[in-house]
Amino acid sequence: MLAVLRVLPPKSLLPMVPAALFAWRALAAMQARGFSHDSKPANMGGMSLAFVAFTACFVAAIVLAT
Repeated sequence: MLAVLRVLPPKSLLPMVPAALFAWRALAAMQARGFSHDSKPANMGGMSLAFVAFTACFVAAIVLAT
């Protein structure tokens, strides 16, 4: 969104690709496990890792922008 609004340059979108792929993989695994109470710990762990990946990629995008 920040690149679209021109707050960050377009090249800052490059690190977001791995983050999006990581989140897609985590979501696919979550759907495969199901959304029951029994699968909640594994699902939350996967989403937590996706958030960490997104944060790391966002920091990389800011570094690329500077």
